[in-house]
Amino acid sequence: MMKGIFLVKSLECILLNNFTALTTNQSIVKSFGVFLSLLIVYTSLTFVYFGSDYKEETVWGHSFFGDNGNTFLNATQTQQNENYVVDLFVNPSRPLVDRDINFTLEIKSKAGDALIELPVAPYIMKDGKPVLSNPNNYTLVRQQHYDFDHKFNESGVYALIVDIKDIFYTLDIASFTFEIVVDGPVLDRIFKQIGNYYYIFISIIIILVILALINYRKRKITLKD
Repeated sequence: MMKGIFLVKSLECILLNNFTALTTNQSIVKSFGVFLSLLIVYTSLTFVYFGSDYKEETVWGHSFFGDNGNTFLNATQTQQNENYVVDLFVNPSRPLVDRDINFTLEIKSKAGDALIELPVAPYIMKDGKPVLSNPNNYTLVRQQHYDFDHKFNESGVYALIVDIKDIFYTLDIASFTFEIVVDGPVLDRIFKQIGNYYYIFISIIIILVILALINYRKRKITLKD
């Protein structure tokens, strides 16, 4: 969010610094060059802003945590209830449309018991509709780890739900929900970002049109003289 505000403020500063130059007696070609330069600068900064958030992580060993229990991977989400702790690792850390996304689950007992085999049903929902698998599709997770891949065909907010048949403690179903935000292609996000500040570009176009008219009238007067 701070990056987006910084981009807008940067563009506004550039516009203010160039406003005086734009309102003087310049040719339409030079004015258009200024507008094009501003557009290129803004687009480049936006591309860097979005592109810098895309990372691929590597899971080392069998745990997502260091010795002190602190998460060291920014793609890890953790949820827990009275009996279980579920860690979800997403790779890449920022899921994109039409890319293979790996989901790795680590399911642990809060009591420290060894969970040799555990029935688990992971499934993905969007707007209340199943996207991957279903609540009744249980698989037997061994040695506390389970991973799967999925490719999203549209952007949006998804819910990855992990249901666990608690065969060790309560014999109930323990449910965990993780939010997965999937972004569209980088260029689509750039155009959307530009569209959010359309009023800036409309103002520039209006200024260019006014300058063109002023320049046209001055040339017309000069030719008459």
